[in-house]
Amino acid sequence: MHKTKEIDMLNPSFFKNPKIVIDLYDFDIARMIDKLDDNSRLEICNLLPDDKLSRIIPKCRCRIHLLELLGDRRSKVLNVMDIFYLKKIILKDNKNYNYLNKDLKEKLDDVINDGNQLLSFYITDRFLKCNIHDKKEDILRSIKVRRNNIYVVDDDNMYLGFIKISDLLNLKDNDLTKILKTHYPFFRSNDYVSKFLIINDKYHLEGYPVIDDSGKLLGVIDRRGIMDLINEELYDDYDKLAGLTHRLKYSDNDQKLLQKRLPWLIVAFILNFLLAMWLQMFRDRVIVSPFLVLYQVMILNIGQAVAFNTLGATNRVLEHKSLDPDSLVRFTFKEFRKGIIIAFVLSIITFIVLYFYFSITKKPIISDIFYISDAIRFSLTISVVMIIVILESTIIGFSAPIIINRLKLDFSLSSMIFVSVISDIFSIFIFYAGVYIGCGI
Repeated sequence: MHKTKEIDMLNPSFFKNPKIVIDLYDFDIARMIDKLDDNSRLEICNLLPDDKLSRIIPKCRCRIHLLELLGDRRSKVLNVMDIFYLKKIILKDNKNYNYLNKDLKEKLDDVINDGNQLLSFYITDRFLKCNIHDKKEDILRSIKVRRNNIYVVDDDNMYLGFIKISDLLNLKDNDLTKILKTHYPFFRSNDYVSKFLIINDKYHLEGYPVIDDSGKLLGVIDRRGIMDLINEELYDDYDKLAGLTHRLKYSDNDQKLLQKRLPWLIVAFILNFLLAMWLQMFRDRVIVSPFLVLYQVMILNIGQAVAFNTLGATNRVLEHKSLDPDSLVRFTFKEFRKGIIIAFVLSIITFIVLYFYFSITKKPIISDIFYISDAIRFSLTISVVMIIVILESTIIGFSAPIIINRLKLDFSLSSMIFVSVISDIFSIFIFYAGVYIGCGI
Protein backbone atom coordinates (compact mmCIF):
# COMPACT_ATOMS: atom_id res chain seq x y z
CA MET A 1 0.00 0.00 0.00
CA HIS A 2 1.16 3.50 -0.79
CA LYS A 3 2.03 5.86 2.05
CA THR A 4 1.65 9.58 1.36
CA LYS A 5 1.42 12.79 3.31
CA GLU A 6 -1.91 14.55 3.71
CA ILE A 7 -0.64 17.59 1.83
CA ASP A 8 -0.28 15.47 -1.33
CA MET A 9 -4.02 14.88 -1.53
CA LEU A 10 -4.75 18.57 -1.21
CA ASN A 11 -2.69 19.20 -4.35
CA PRO A 12 -4.76 19.03 -7.59
CA SER A 13 -1.90 17.31 -9.43
CA PHE A 14 -2.24 14.40 -7.02
CA PHE A 15 -5.48 13.27 -8.71
CA LYS A 16 -3.72 12.71 -12.03
CA ASN A 17 -2.12 9.51 -10.74
CA PRO A 18 -4.92 6.93 -10.28
CA LYS A 19 -2.58 4.17 -9.07
CA ILE A 20 -1.44 6.17 -6.05
CA VAL A 21 -5.03 6.93 -5.01
CA ILE A 22 -6.25 3.34 -5.45
CA ASP A 23 -3.35 1.96 -3.41
CA LEU A 24 -4.07 4.17 -0.42
CA TYR A 25 -5.73 2.72 2.68
CA ASP A 26 -9.48 3.24 2.95
CA PHE A 27 -9.25 5.24 6.17
CA ASP A 28 -6.58 7.51 4.66
CA ILE A 29 -8.75 8.29 1.64
CA ALA A 30 -11.83 8.86 3.81
CA ARG A 31 -10.05 11.31 6.10
CA MET A 32 -8.69 13.25 3.15
CA ILE A 33 -12.06 13.36 1.37
CA ASP A 34 -13.54 15.04 4.44
CA LYS A 35 -11.02 17.89 4.06
CA LEU A 36 -11.57 18.55 0.34
CA ASP A 37 -14.11 20.60 -1.60
CA ASP A 38 -16.84 18.93 -3.67
CA ASN A 39 -14.97 19.10 -6.99
CA SER A 40 -11.88 17.42 -5.52
CA ARG A 41 -14.05 14.80 -3.84
CA LEU A 42 -15.62 13.91 -7.17
CA GLU A 43 -12.20 13.65 -8.79
CA ILE A 44 -11.14 11.08 -6.19
CA CYS A 45 -14.40 9.14 -6.52
CA ASN A 46 -14.01 8.96 -10.30
CA LEU A 47 -10.61 7.31 -9.84
CA LEU A 48 -11.94 4.60 -7.54
CA PRO A 49 -13.80 1.41 -8.54
CA ASP A 50 -17.27 0.87 -7.10
CA ASP A 51 -16.26 -1.80 -4.58
CA LYS A 52 -13.45 0.29 -3.04
CA LEU A 53 -15.61 3.40 -3.01
CA SER A 54 -18.34 1.44 -1.22
CA ARG A 55 -15.86 0.74 1.59
CA ILE A 56 -14.58 4.31 1.79
CA ILE A 57 -17.83 6.29 1.82
CA PRO A 58 -19.13 4.91 5.17
CA LYS A 59 -15.84 5.96 6.78
CA CYS A 60 -16.30 9.59 5.65
CA ARG A 61 -18.01 12.13 7.87
CA CYS A 62 -19.53 13.67 4.74
CA ARG A 63 -20.85 10.29 3.54
CA ILE A 64 -24.47 11.38 2.92
CA HIS A 65 -23.42 14.45 0.95
CA LEU A 66 -20.81 12.42 -0.93
CA LEU A 67 -23.45 9.93 -2.09
CA GLU A 68 -25.53 12.81 -3.43
CA LEU A 69 -22.52 14.04 -5.39
CA LEU A 70 -22.20 10.67 -7.13
CA GLY A 71 -25.42 11.19 -9.11
CA ASP A 72 -26.28 8.18 -11.29
CA ARG A 73 -23.40 6.20 -9.80
CA ARG A 74 -24.97 6.22 -6.34
CA SER A 75 -27.11 3.14 -6.98
CA LYS A 76 -24.13 1.05 -8.17
CA VAL A 77 -22.04 1.95 -5.13
CA LEU A 78 -24.84 1.31 -2.64
CA ASN A 79 -25.68 -2.09 -4.12
CA VAL A 80 -22.12 -3.41 -3.71
CA MET A 81 -21.72 -1.97 -0.21
CA ASP A 82 -21.32 -4.25 2.80
CA ILE A 83 -24.67 -4.71 4.54
CA PHE A 84 -23.51 -3.28 7.86
CA TYR A 85 -21.96 -0.25 6.19
CA LEU A 86 -25.24 0.13 4.36
CA LYS A 87 -27.18 0.01 7.61
CA LYS A 88 -25.36 3.11 8.87
CA ILE A 89 -26.07 4.94 5.63
CA ILE A 90 -29.79 4.13 5.60
CA LEU A 91 -30.30 4.96 9.29
CA LYS A 92 -28.66 8.32 8.65
CA ASP A 93 -30.67 9.11 5.50
CA ASN A 94 -33.42 6.68 4.46
CA LYS A 95 -33.73 8.27 0.99
CA ASN A 96 -30.85 6.03 -0.08
CA TYR A 97 -33.09 3.01 0.55
CA ASN A 98 -34.82 3.65 -2.78
CA TYR A 99 -31.56 3.03 -4.67
CA LEU A 100 -31.25 -0.59 -3.47
CA ASN A 101 -32.35 -3.69 -5.35
CA LYS A 102 -35.12 -5.89 -3.97
CA ASP A 103 -32.90 -8.62 -2.47
CA LEU A 104 -30.67 -6.12 -0.72
CA LYS A 105 -33.70 -4.30 0.70
CA GLU A 106 -34.97 -7.55 2.26
CA LYS A 107 -31.56 -8.36 3.72
CA LEU A 108 -31.18 -4.83 5.07
CA ASP A 109 -34.61 -4.95 6.72
CA ASP A 110 -33.58 -8.07 8.62
CA VAL A 111 -30.36 -6.43 9.80
CA ILE A 112 -32.07 -3.18 10.88
CA ASN A 113 -34.85 -5.00 12.71
CA ASP A 114 -32.21 -6.94 14.63
CA GLY A 115 -31.37 -3.67 16.41
CA ASN A 116 -27.78 -4.68 17.30
CA GLN A 117 -24.51 -3.49 15.79
CA LEU A 118 -22.07 -6.19 14.72
CA LEU A 119 -18.33 -5.61 14.99
CA SER A 120 -17.92 -6.63 11.35
CA PHE A 121 -19.03 -3.11 10.41
CA TYR A 122 -15.85 -1.69 11.93
CA ILE A 123 -13.28 -4.09 10.45
CA THR A 124 -10.43 -2.18 8.79
CA ASP A 125 -7.77 -3.27 6.33
CA ARG A 126 -5.31 -0.74 7.76
CA PHE A 127 -3.14 -3.10 9.78
CA LEU A 128 0.15 -4.98 9.54
CA LYS A 129 0.19 -8.73 8.92
CA CYS A 130 2.96 -11.26 8.45
CA ASN A 131 3.45 -15.01 8.16
CA ILE A 132 4.96 -16.93 11.07
CA HIS A 133 7.73 -18.10 8.70
CA ASP A 134 8.64 -14.62 7.38
CA LYS A 135 12.11 -13.28 8.02
CA LYS A 136 12.70 -10.32 10.26
CA GLU A 137 14.23 -8.18 7.51
CA ASP A 138 11.35 -8.87 5.11
CA ILE A 139 8.77 -7.92 7.73
CA LEU A 140 10.50 -4.64 8.61
CA ARG A 141 10.88 -3.81 4.91
CA SER A 142 7.14 -4.32 4.30
CA ILE A 143 6.03 -1.88 7.02
CA LYS A 144 4.47 1.15 5.31
CA VAL A 145 2.09 2.39 7.98
CA ARG A 146 2.69 3.54 11.51
CA ARG A 147 1.53 0.79 13.86
CA ASN A 148 2.82 -0.82 17.05
CA ASN A 149 1.63 -4.39 16.46
CA ILE A 150 1.94 -6.92 13.64
CA TYR A 151 -0.66 -9.71 13.42
CA VAL A 152 0.77 -13.14 12.69
CA VAL A 153 -0.87 -15.89 10.63
CA ASP A 154 0.20 -19.28 9.26
CA ASP A 155 0.18 -20.46 5.67
CA ASP A 156 -3.62 -20.97 5.82
CA ASN A 157 -4.23 -17.46 7.18
CA MET A 158 -5.07 -18.90 10.63
CA TYR A 159 -4.58 -16.28 13.33
CA LEU A 160 -1.74 -17.14 15.75
CA GLY A 161 -1.23 -13.95 17.74
CA PHE A 162 0.59 -10.64 17.35
CA ILE A 163 4.10 -9.28 17.84
CA LYS A 164 5.21 -5.80 18.85
CA ILE A 165 7.47 -3.96 16.44
CA SER A 166 9.73 -2.96 19.34
CA ASP A 167 10.19 -6.65 20.19
CA LEU A 168 10.85 -7.45 16.53
CA LEU A 169 13.62 -4.87 16.36
CA ASN A 170 15.35 -6.50 19.34
CA LEU A 171 14.91 -10.03 18.00
CA LYS A 172 18.33 -11.55 17.20
CA ASP A 173 17.09 -14.29 14.84
CA ASN A 174 14.02 -15.07 12.69
CA ASP A 175 12.10 -17.14 15.26
CA LEU A 176 8.89 -15.11 15.71
CA THR A 177 7.51 -17.59 18.27
CA LYS A 178 9.89 -16.08 20.85
CA ILE A 179 8.06 -12.75 20.81
CA LEU A 180 4.58 -13.96 19.74
CA LYS A 181 1.79 -12.84 22.10
CA THR A 182 -1.15 -15.22 22.18
CA HIS A 183 -2.92 -14.42 25.44
CA TYR A 184 -4.61 -11.19 24.33
CA PRO A 185 -8.30 -11.05 23.29
CA PHE A 186 -9.67 -11.38 19.79
CA PHE A 187 -13.20 -11.15 18.38
CA ARG A 188 -15.35 -13.11 15.98
CA SER A 189 -17.26 -11.56 13.10
CA ASN A 190 -20.62 -12.12 14.82
CA ASP A 191 -19.63 -10.36 18.06
CA TYR A 192 -21.33 -7.10 18.97
CA VAL A 193 -19.97 -3.66 19.80
CA SER A 194 -21.14 -4.02 23.40
CA LYS A 195 -18.65 -6.87 23.90
CA PHE A 196 -15.85 -4.79 22.36
CA LEU A 197 -16.51 -1.90 24.76
CA ILE A 198 -16.22 -4.21 27.76
CA ILE A 199 -12.98 -5.83 26.54
CA ASN A 200 -11.43 -2.56 25.41
CA ASP A 201 -12.08 -0.98 28.80
CA LYS A 202 -9.72 -3.58 30.26
CA TYR A 203 -6.92 -3.89 27.64
CA HIS A 204 -6.81 -0.61 25.63
CA LEU A 205 -4.91 -2.20 22.72
CA GLU A 206 -4.42 -0.25 19.48
CA GLY A 207 -6.33 -2.93 17.61
CA TYR A 208 -8.09 -6.26 18.05
CA PRO A 209 -8.02 -9.11 15.49
CA VAL A 210 -11.31 -10.43 14.10
CA ILE A 211 -11.48 -14.07 13.03
CA ASP A 212 -14.12 -16.28 11.46
CA ASP A 213 -15.48 -19.52 12.94
CA SER A 214 -12.54 -21.50 11.56
CA GLY A 215 -9.96 -19.15 13.11
CA LYS A 216 -8.87 -17.34 9.93
CA LEU A 217 -7.96 -13.66 10.24
CA LEU A 218 -10.61 -11.44 8.65
CA GLY A 219 -9.24 -8.07 9.67
CA VAL A 220 -8.64 -5.86 12.66
CA ILE A 221 -10.82 -3.59 14.75
CA ASP A 222 -8.96 -0.30 15.04
CA ARG A 223 -9.64 1.03 18.55
CA ARG A 224 -9.26 4.66 17.61
CA GLY A 225 -11.38 4.27 14.49
CA ILE A 226 -14.30 2.53 16.20
CA MET A 227 -14.28 4.96 19.14
CA ASP A 228 -14.31 7.89 16.69
CA LEU A 229 -17.36 6.45 14.93
CA ILE A 230 -19.16 5.75 18.21
CA ASN A 231 -18.36 9.25 19.48
CA GLU A 232 -19.59 10.72 16.19
CA GLU A 233 -22.96 9.01 16.70
CA LEU A 234 -23.11 10.32 20.27
CA TYR A 235 -22.32 13.85 19.09
CA ASP A 236 -25.11 13.57 16.53
CA ASP A 237 -27.51 12.62 19.33
CA TYR A 238 -26.31 15.53 21.46
CA ASP A 239 -26.77 17.94 18.53
CA LYS A 240 -30.31 16.74 17.96
CA LEU A 241 -31.07 16.91 21.67
CA ALA A 242 -29.94 20.55 21.64
CA GLY A 243 -32.03 21.31 18.53
CA LEU A 244 -29.03 21.85 16.23
CA THR A 245 -29.65 21.12 12.57
CA HIS A 246 -25.93 20.58 11.81
CA ARG A 247 -22.71 19.83 13.67
CA LEU A 248 -21.17 22.93 15.26
CA LYS A 249 -17.51 23.60 14.53
CA TYR A 250 -15.10 25.89 16.33
CA SER A 251 -14.17 27.49 13.01
CA ASP A 252 -17.77 28.36 12.04
CA ASN A 253 -18.44 32.05 11.45
CA ASP A 254 -21.41 33.94 12.93
CA GLN A 255 -23.62 33.33 9.90
CA LYS A 256 -23.12 29.55 10.02
CA LEU A 257 -23.69 29.48 13.77
CA LEU A 258 -26.98 31.34 13.34
CA GLN A 259 -28.08 29.00 10.54
CA LYS A 260 -27.46 25.98 12.75
CA ARG A 261 -28.98 27.32 15.95
CA LEU A 262 -31.81 29.66 14.97
CA PRO A 263 -34.37 27.40 13.21
CA TRP A 264 -35.49 25.36 16.19
CA LEU A 265 -34.99 28.27 18.61
CA ILE A 266 -37.55 30.21 16.58
CA VAL A 267 -39.92 27.23 16.68
CA ALA A 268 -39.36 26.98 20.44
CA PHE A 269 -40.13 30.69 20.89
CA ILE A 270 -43.40 30.43 18.95
CA LEU A 271 -44.57 27.35 20.82
CA ASN A 272 -43.64 28.75 24.23
CA PHE A 273 -45.34 32.05 23.38
CA LEU A 274 -48.53 30.09 22.69
CA LEU A 275 -48.00 28.30 26.01
CA ALA A 276 -47.73 31.66 27.78
CA MET A 277 -51.02 32.77 26.20
CA TRP A 278 -52.58 29.54 27.41
CA LEU A 279 -51.35 30.18 30.97
CA GLN A 280 -53.04 33.61 31.03
CA MET A 281 -56.40 31.85 30.99
CA PHE A 282 -55.70 30.70 34.56
CA ARG A 283 -54.45 34.07 35.86
CA ASP A 284 -57.52 34.68 38.04
CA ARG A 285 -57.13 31.28 39.69
CA VAL A 286 -53.50 32.06 40.57
CA ILE A 287 -54.43 35.47 42.04
CA VAL A 288 -56.98 33.84 44.37
CA SER A 289 -54.70 30.91 45.36
CA PRO A 290 -51.03 31.85 44.65
CA PHE A 291 -49.71 28.70 46.37
CA LEU A 292 -51.08 26.65 43.42
CA VAL A 293 -48.11 27.85 41.34
CA LEU A 294 -45.80 25.78 43.55
CA TYR A 295 -47.66 22.57 42.78
CA GLN A 296 -48.10 23.56 39.14
CA VAL A 297 -44.32 23.53 38.77
CA MET A 298 -44.12 20.07 40.36
CA ILE A 299 -46.82 18.66 38.06
CA LEU A 300 -45.26 20.20 34.93
CA ASN A 301 -41.79 18.87 35.76
CA ILE A 302 -43.10 15.37 36.44
CA GLY A 303 -45.09 15.44 33.21
CA GLN A 304 -42.06 16.54 31.18
CA ALA A 305 -39.80 13.96 32.82
CA VAL A 306 -42.21 11.13 31.97
CA ALA A 307 -42.74 12.45 28.43
CA PHE A 308 -38.99 12.68 27.76
CA ASN A 309 -38.43 9.23 29.27
CA THR A 310 -41.01 7.71 26.94
CA LEU A 311 -39.73 9.83 24.05
CA GLY A 312 -36.22 8.47 24.48
CA ALA A 313 -37.44 4.87 24.43
CA THR A 314 -39.59 5.52 21.35
CA ASN A 315 -36.78 7.25 19.46
CA ARG A 316 -34.47 4.33 20.18
CA VAL A 317 -37.03 1.89 18.76
CA LEU A 318 -37.64 4.04 15.67
CA GLU A 319 -33.89 4.24 14.99
CA HIS A 320 -33.63 0.47 14.65
CA LYS A 321 -37.04 -0.65 13.46
CA SER A 322 -39.66 0.22 10.92
CA LEU A 323 -42.79 -0.35 12.98
CA ASP A 324 -45.54 -2.24 11.18
CA PRO A 325 -49.13 -1.86 12.48
CA ASP A 326 -48.94 -4.96 14.72
CA SER A 327 -45.59 -3.93 16.22
CA LEU A 328 -46.92 -0.41 16.71
CA VAL A 329 -49.91 -1.68 18.69
CA ARG A 330 -47.71 -3.92 20.87
CA PHE A 331 -45.25 -1.12 21.53
CA THR A 332 -48.09 1.30 22.38
CA PHE A 333 -49.66 -1.05 24.93
CA LYS A 334 -46.23 -1.83 26.42
CA GLU A 335 -45.41 1.85 26.98
CA PHE A 336 -48.89 2.63 28.28
CA ARG A 337 -48.67 -0.28 30.71
CA LYS A 338 -45.39 1.11 32.03
CA GLY A 339 -47.02 4.54 32.30
CA ILE A 340 -49.83 3.14 34.45
CA ILE A 341 -47.38 1.51 36.86
CA ILE A 342 -45.27 4.68 37.13
CA ALA A 343 -48.39 6.83 37.60
CA PHE A 344 -49.75 4.83 40.53
CA VAL A 345 -46.37 4.53 42.24
CA LEU A 346 -45.68 8.27 42.04
CA SER A 347 -49.25 9.19 43.03
CA ILE A 348 -49.01 7.09 46.21
CA ILE A 349 -45.69 8.75 47.07
CA THR A 350 -47.21 12.19 46.35
CA PHE A 351 -50.20 11.57 48.61
CA ILE A 352 -48.06 10.36 51.52
CA VAL A 353 -45.57 13.25 51.27
CA LEU A 354 -48.21 15.98 50.92
CA TYR A 355 -50.41 14.61 53.70
CA PHE A 356 -47.56 14.44 56.21
CA TYR A 357 -46.25 17.84 55.10
CA PHE A 358 -49.59 19.59 55.75
CA SER A 359 -50.20 17.60 58.93
CA ILE A 360 -46.86 18.74 60.36
CA THR A 361 -46.88 22.38 59.16
CA LYS A 362 -50.62 22.94 59.84
CA LYS A 363 -50.82 25.37 56.93
CA PRO A 364 -54.34 26.26 55.70
CA ILE A 365 -55.15 24.98 52.24
CA ILE A 366 -58.79 25.35 51.19
CA SER A 367 -60.23 27.18 54.20
CA ASP A 368 -58.73 30.05 56.16
CA ILE A 369 -57.70 27.70 58.92
CA PHE A 370 -56.16 24.22 58.83
CA TYR A 371 -58.40 21.14 58.75
CA ILE A 372 -57.11 17.59 58.52
CA SER A 373 -59.90 16.84 56.04
CA ASP A 374 -58.58 19.61 53.77
CA ALA A 375 -55.10 18.05 53.88
CA ILE A 376 -56.51 14.67 52.86
CA ARG A 377 -58.70 16.22 50.17
CA PHE A 378 -55.92 18.32 48.61
CA SER A 379 -53.33 15.53 48.80
CA LEU A 380 -55.74 13.09 47.16
CA THR A 381 -56.59 15.62 44.43
CA ILE A 382 -52.94 16.23 43.56
CA SER A 383 -52.33 12.46 43.52
CA VAL A 384 -55.18 11.90 41.06
CA VAL A 385 -53.95 14.80 38.93
CA MET A 386 -50.50 13.18 38.99
CA ILE A 387 -51.92 9.92 37.60
CA ILE A 388 -53.74 11.67 34.76
CA VAL A 389 -50.75 13.88 33.88
CA ILE A 390 -48.35 10.92 33.78
CA LEU A 391 -50.68 8.91 31.54
CA GLU A 392 -51.17 11.94 29.28
CA SER A 393 -47.41 12.55 29.11
CA THR A 394 -46.78 8.89 28.32
CA ILE A 395 -49.20 9.02 25.39
CA ILE A 396 -47.60 12.22 24.08
CA GLY A 397 -44.10 10.81 24.59
CA PHE A 398 -44.60 7.81 22.32
CA SER A 399 -47.15 9.22 19.87
CA ALA A 400 -45.35 12.46 18.91
CA PRO A 401 -42.18 10.86 17.43
CA ILE A 402 -44.24 8.19 15.66
CA ILE A 403 -46.44 10.85 14.02
CA ILE A 404 -43.39 12.98 13.12
CA ASN A 405 -41.71 9.90 11.65
CA ARG A 406 -44.79 9.18 9.53
CA LEU A 407 -44.52 12.74 8.18
CA LYS A 408 -40.95 11.89 7.01
CA LEU A 409 -39.35 14.39 9.42
CA ASP A 410 -36.35 13.76 11.68
CA PHE A 411 -38.10 12.51 14.81
CA SER A 412 -34.90 12.68 16.90
CA LEU A 413 -34.44 16.38 16.13
CA SER A 414 -37.98 17.73 16.07
CA SER A 415 -39.96 15.62 18.53
CA MET A 416 -38.37 16.88 21.76
CA ILE A 417 -39.51 20.49 21.45
CA PHE A 418 -43.06 19.50 20.47
CA VAL A 419 -43.33 16.98 23.28
CA SER A 420 -42.19 19.58 25.82
CA VAL A 421 -44.78 22.21 24.88
CA ILE A 422 -47.70 19.87 24.19
CA SER A 423 -47.11 18.07 27.49
CA ASP A 424 -47.12 21.41 29.34
CA ILE A 425 -50.36 22.56 27.69
CA PHE A 426 -52.28 19.43 28.66
CA SER A 427 -50.68 19.22 32.12
CA ILE A 428 -51.67 22.80 32.99
CA PHE A 429 -55.27 22.20 31.95
CA ILE A 430 -55.46 18.91 33.88
CA PHE A 431 -53.91 20.50 36.97
CA TYR A 432 -56.26 23.49 37.25
CA ALA A 433 -59.30 21.46 36.23
CA GLY A 434 -58.37 18.84 38.84
CA VAL A 435 -57.91 21.22 41.78
CA TYR A 436 -61.16 23.01 40.86
CA ILE A 437 -63.17 19.78 40.74
CA GLY A 438 -61.46 18.19 43.74
CA CYS A 439 -61.04 21.18 46.03
CA GLY A 440 -63.10 23.97 44.52
CA ILE A 441 -60.02 26.21 44.27
